[in-house]
Amino acid sequence: MTSALDPHRYLVLIRDARDGAPFDDATARVVAFWFDDRYAWLEHTSGEPRRRKYRPQRVRVLQKPRSLMPEGRCARVTYRAKNGDMAAVVAAQVLRFDAVDDSGAWIRVFHASGDGMRTIREADVRRIVVDGADDAEGRPILDYWRRIAGRQPEGPTSLVGHYEAMRIVDRESALAHFLHRRPIGRTEVERAVLYPFGINLSQRAAVRNALEHDVSVIQGPPGTGKTQTILNIIANIVLDPGATVGVVSLNNEAVKNVGEKLHDAGYDFVVAGLGPKAKREAFFTAVPDLRTARTVHRLEHSARTDDDGAATDTKLKNLDKRLVKLQELDRERAQKSGERAAYELEQSHFREHLDRHEIPPLDDFPLLWRSSRRILALLVDNALGPLTTTRAQRIRRWLRQYLRYGIIRSLDPEDTEVVLRLQEAYYERRIAELRRRVEQIDRRLESAKYKDLRGRLVGMSQALFGAEIAARELPESTALPSYPRLTRELLQEFPVVLSTCHSLRAGLPDGELLDYLIVDEASQVDLVTAAVAMALARRIVVVGDSRQLQHIAKKAYAEGLRAPSSDTDYLRHNLLSAVIARYGDDLPEVTLQEHYRCDPMIIGYCNKKFYRDELIPFTQDNPRVARPMRVELTAPGGHMRSVKGKGAYSQRELDQMSQEVLPGWLAHRRPEDCALVSPFRLHADEAATNLRPYIAADTVHKFQGRERAAVSFTTVIDDTKQGNLRVQFVDQPHLVNVAVSRAKEEFVLVTHHSMLPRTRHIHDLIGYIRYQDPGNIRESDLVGVFDLLYRDFSQRLRPLAKRVVPRGESPAEAIAWTVLDDVLGAEEYSNLGLSAQMFVRNLVPEPSVLTPRQKEYVDNGASVDFLVHNRVTNRPVLAIEVDGWQFHRGDSRQTTRDRRKDAIFGRIGIPLLRLETTGHGEEQRIREALDKALGEQWEELA
Repeated sequence: MTSALDPHRYLVLIRDARDGAPFDDATARVVAFWFDDRYAWLEHTSGEPRRRKYRPQRVRVLQKPRSLMPEGRCARVTYRAKNGDMAAVVAAQVLRFDAVDDSGAWIRVFHASGDGMRTIREADVRRIVVDGADDAEGRPILDYWRRIAGRQPEGPTSLVGHYEAMRIVDRESALAHFLHRRPIGRTEVERAVLYPFGINLSQRAAVRNALEHDVSVIQGPPGTGKTQTILNIIANIVLDPGATVGVVSLNNEAVKNVGEKLHDAGYDFVVAGLGPKAKREAFFTAVPDLRTARTVHRLEHSARTDDDGAATDTKLKNLDKRLVKLQELDRERAQKSGERAAYELEQSHFREHLDRHEIPPLDDFPLLWRSSRRILALLVDNALGPLTTTRAQRIRRWLRQYLRYGIIRSLDPEDTEVVLRLQEAYYERRIAELRRRVEQIDRRLESAKYKDLRGRLVGMSQALFGAEIAARELPESTALPSYPRLTRELLQEFPVVLSTCHSLRAGLPDGELLDYLIVDEASQVDLVTAAVAMALARRIVVVGDSRQLQHIAKKAYAEGLRAPSSDTDYLRHNLLSAVIARYGDDLPEVTLQEHYRCDPMIIGYCNKKFYRDELIPFTQDNPRVARPMRVELTAPGGHMRSVKGKGAYSQRELDQMSQEVLPGWLAHRRPEDCALVSPFRLHADEAATNLRPYIAADTVHKFQGRERAAVSFTTVIDDTKQGNLRVQFVDQPHLVNVAVSRAKEEFVLVTHHSMLPRTRHIHDLIGYIRYQDPGNIRESDLVGVFDLLYRDFSQRLRPLAKRVVPRGESPAEAIAWTVLDDVLGAEEYSNLGLSAQMFVRNLVPEPSVLTPRQKEYVDNGASVDFLVHNRVTNRPVLAIEVDGWQFHRGDSRQTTRDRRKDAIFGRIGIPLLRLETTGHGEEQRIREALDKALGEQWEELA
């Protein structure tokens, strides 16, 4: 049999004799062709007669095609099939045959599978996407993830089919951008940005980043308005005609809140709520009602006067500029209010400390009535001055201090009693200054009508957004497909797509790229799952919190596999951490700082412990709640019960909840405002059985993204061997952070009587609650460090200490300060702080613990060079002295003082580490001393 024409060189089209019949590809059936004056002649591969004549209008022969893709690459061709549906095929080669008349050009696709070809009118081709991952950099990463997906069990969340469909990665997609680590492009937004859901400073920066960059990250700590930020991003995307956005997460619960907020705002007619097949079917059933809602919206906006829609671009920009300045003041107000509350708490502890010492009043000391800065300056000046001087030096020093600080009479500022009174005065003046500044800001905000302007910005944004949506022309009669999947036309009607990472592809048209993808709770999305969604959008906004719960990677899936790079490692990284690691300093990233959910005391723990005081609480104390945080201890004994294959629970903790915690809650709250969270599924299920008629009960992992007025965190574990084996799981920092930050007004920790001495983060939580409310938990014999006082003191002292050698010694302390900064910068010491030149008297709980000679030494201004303390609990951890060799080894009197100081620290229970200037390995010694001191504190807590 004679071979047909080469399909790479020729395209033979034949159509039926009837009028209007379409052309069909006949190349595979034709051996040769020629034309005479009257007919087109084709020689066929089979049939009789082999040579047939056709009228010229029935035949088209196209030649000399050109390739539409690079050699050796694959492409996905999306086209409209003969039945009208969109279809896609993976091609090894794509050729374009130019038109010879008005019949149009044709595209020939050679299947990558090698099983044939197909010919499509160019007018029916939607997109031709050349593989963006088919190279030495992208392909190994995708193959590594594909192999992991292949090891996952079959089921609704299986990714095998997704990776089969993802054989071609669109070069315009966010996935291709990630795989190739391309530079992040930026397109500046020139029009006014709308904020129909409200805005603050952090959110404004996050919204602009998302709109202007191909890749951006939003770190959304608890209660910082993450959903509000997402809603504003969505509104600005939808404002551009034809633009589309997908909002996805690992499960439907995380995006459910976004859909509910859009519904409440009256914009649900732009939303396609997809996900698993049942949700897609529910959406398509609701389409007629959504179209009716859109019609009503149009009628409402068309009935309004011109004045109602007068929110112009220029007015919005000008109003936003005014509001930014006022929001900066509002942020300062919140910061100063929080700072004042912290000083007041620390002042109360300081006064308790003073009450245990007999300190004479200094009412006639004029400096006590000066500013806090002036008092602090004298304290620093004193710390830098020598302990022993000549008469001439004393006169010069007295004259200098007289000129700087006014009349100081005969008072000796090196006397610790004077220092303590100065410290007391510092608290009083600083608190008064903060109070005055808050009052000043309140007056400025009120006179500027800040709240009214904020409402105007939201109102104008809503009016403009509503008018733009109402004016948009959309086909009302778009037919619904038989399969629950969006068409291109429906995507224009419903440009906001809500789904899960697993289900997004099933709801979109083949080959369609969304303009934006917003991935919520991205720290819980593993890379293998994330890639499936990233392949479906051009730009990506990654939203999450590095300090909340992370993804759960299954080691078995990656066993024996090596990641092509550390930032694409399935076990090590989730989407959020991988994007941060891969793009580094070039990544546009914003942390939402303004916090609106929790009582200041509750979020204060999370802020100190996990966020390094980056958060700015805007909430205020609730007068109805006497104790926003407390600890309920069980009776001594082993109460944890393990059930093989099911986990662990504690009936004693459940009883304590139902009998002691719950009655107090329900006396002034609705049951639906209360919740219990636990690390263990079995305990949560038992709680649900016992407490479900009253309150919600779930695991901490399932409760991320939710909140209640009152929340109890029950730890379950005890101090038995079985309990200690589970400490690492219960004491995860991300888990503790989420558990605490679910509570808006009241947090109760229900835990074992031992207070879990082997934990680190729960240990700090208990210590923090003790410091906030000492009467609630048994007292420690150690004095809490006055963190704010010595923080301010150290900040003022350090730059001066670089210029002045303290007390005539070598600059060794400055070097030690640098080494300590490096050590404490490690993650394992992130909860520790550092103070310099701490007066020993500030650390003595009771004068009676010292001998008379020790007390005299302390009263004469003895200080310790450095004190490491727990920033969360304010408890001292380790004292450090830097000993100059000549000063300490060569002076017997100094040696005596050193031994006396060692004995004093032994009596007050604070470890003291001495570093010699002639020594080596100081960093390692500091680490070892810290680890030992922390270990002893944890054991002591038991």
